[in-house]
Amino acid sequence: MKGRMKITKSLILLIIVILVFSVSLFLTFNQQPLNQNTLTIPTQPISPTSSTNSKVGTHLQYLMQTSDPSAECEMIIFFEKTVNYTQGISLLKELGDYEIISNYTIINGICVKAPIGMAETIAQQNYVRSVTYNEKIELSPDQITTDGIHAKDTDVNDVIGASTLQTAYGLNGTGVVVAVIDTGINPHNDLPGSRIIYNESFVDGEGYTDYAGHGTAVAGIIGASGGTTAKGVAPNVTFLNLKVLDAGGYGTLDWILQGINEAVRNTSHPKADIISMSLGAIYGSSYDDLSKAVNSAWINNDTIVVVAAGNEGGRWYGSTYYGPNYGTIRSPGLAANIITVGATGGLDQYSINYSSIAYFSSRGPADDGRAKPDIVAPGRDLTTLDNDGSSYWISSFSGTSASTPVVSGAIALLLDDNSNISWISPNTVKAAIMMNAEDLGDNPFAQGAGQINISRAYNYLQDYYIYKNDTKPPLIITPIRALAFPMLLWDLFPAGLVLTIVVGNVTSPPIINASFSVSGNARAFTAVYSGGFPSLNDTQEFVLVTFVVPLGGSVHSFSGNLRLVNGSGDTLFNIPLELYDASFIDWPVSISLWFLILNNLNSVSNTNNLIYSGIGLVALGSVAAVGLVLAALGTRKLEALRKLDIYNELLQLSTMVVNYCPYCGTEAGAKDFFCYNCGKQIRIPSPQPYNPK
Repeated sequence: MKGRMKITKSLILLIIVILVFSVSLFLTFNQQPLNQNTLTIPTQPISPTSSTNSKVGTHLQYLMQTSDPSAECEMIIFFEKTVNYTQGISLLKELGDYEIISNYTIINGICVKAPIGMAETIAQQNYVRSVTYNEKIELSPDQITTDGIHAKDTDVNDVIGASTLQTAYGLNGTGVVVAVIDTGINPHNDLPGSRIIYNESFVDGEGYTDYAGHGTAVAGIIGASGGTTAKGVAPNVTFLNLKVLDAGGYGTLDWILQGINEAVRNTSHPKADIISMSLGAIYGSSYDDLSKAVNSAWINNDTIVVVAAGNEGGRWYGSTYYGPNYGTIRSPGLAANIITVGATGGLDQYSINYSSIAYFSSRGPADDGRAKPDIVAPGRDLTTLDNDGSSYWISSFSGTSASTPVVSGAIALLLDDNSNISWISPNTVKAAIMMNAEDLGDNPFAQGAGQINISRAYNYLQDYYIYKNDTKPPLIITPIRALAFPMLLWDLFPAGLVLTIVVGNVTSPPIINASFSVSGNARAFTAVYSGGFPSLNDTQEFVLVTFVVPLGGSVHSFSGNLRLVNGSGDTLFNIPLELYDASFIDWPVSISLWFLILNNLNSVSNTNNLIYSGIGLVALGSVAAVGLVLAALGTRKLEALRKLDIYNELLQLSTMVVNYCPYCGTEAGAKDFFCYNCGKQIRIPSPQPYNPK
């Protein structure tokens, strides 16, 4: 008994020390004391479209440190807005000899071949925005086969609402130009050459013929006519065939940038209305050159850019599923402004279910905390065109490379010349499809806003702009219902969540002087940028929200609202917040398990709004007690944890080594579930890892 009292006193002393140390660190990081009424307010919204990193890319920095300075390599140089690329070329000549590989007139940059040692000198120039290595680009590991074409119960056009627009309104993509930046496009019986209005290859040593089949498959999903084989989503669009990947599916950053540059030009061909890209960088970030380029096409050239999220979200090996894997989206899918597309098709490796996320679909968040993907669409076993244009062959195509052209084709229906809303801006399109997406009940780092429903988006835009029947402006805030990452056991500091505000063309009343506010005692755990936005119209903004588990005190339940209001005080978007202490267990010290609920009230009603969307854990004492917390939570809360994909992580913590029995102090073995001295349970047997299948 004395031993147990001694141990309890020691643990209590340890707890006090930990709390004092944690609060001290917290105050150091936040510069203002935390109390039960308010948190430190972030002073500025974040800006994912500008980088705070060095001008020299990471890969190029590595080469500078490990290579002969006189060795040559290809570099991508972006210039500041103060000079154009021709002026930049002239200024660079003063720094040394180099060879110009290509230039990008629209995105204000060049690709050069120069000594590695010259990179640092180039970066020091005030007219240079960035200098990076000419990275390799590749296709995601998609599956394209001509065998085993599956007859599906549901047509993809039916799943996304495209059939309604095709039949009821006669929309088919007429007048819409889609640039497919890929391995090339081959003409086919259901995609005649007359609809491919421009061809160009940027691949060294290869013409614009598609030797890989990937680009032709993408184009078929977007716009195959369906006369003899497959039917695309928008069967009358015209294409720009911009080949940037070789027969093996590989390319360079320079080739991709040239393709984007060509897509937004209107010299030899009409400018692209939509750019469809089913590829990803081997290295990359939200701020790399590829992300900057697609953001520039969106912002400065009024072009809708649709990009694949990637296929690194999980894999089946035999009968075992490894996943889902979060934080696996690659550039350019990480870019802030564009539309990033994940895939539906289900977790099962054999059966297909378009009402749930595909097992391979890459998950967010982005590397700066934003929610990605933005939307999902069917991406398993889609019937499309084979690249053997002389025959009637079709292919079965899977991956986010397949779901991306589904979205590109769906947007082409909105922009159809016969549509009353063909003039809508990229931001309006993005807001509309996200507002009207079908919620699949998954978290936003898997599903984004949900599965695209293009007929619902079309009807909303008609009602808002044409018939004036809908008063809800095209506005959505993402992520819909989640923290960027759960707080782990030792995280007593704020967790960050980046909100993306997508606003389309607003009619009236205009959104002027909008700002965020937090009501109720939710102010004790929520802080958000409190400055105003002078005008929210046809734009995207990015704001950091922080959450922290309140330390100390007797209050164990907090609630309120995170609201975006306009200058008149009208609520534009309301997110109810709730934080509560779900469990107290004496073992022999308290463990508090906090649940944060973000309840999204978007324009689409659903019966599953209340989602456990984040979790904060404060553990004082042995981590083995986590197992008892899990056991005490009950079925409903365990299911909430499982949906968050946190369950397995907690189980790993719960089975960590316990060095001694917390009751009597007897040394315990790594596999002891009961203390052999006092008989108390010191560890619970680990349940089997949760299998979402």
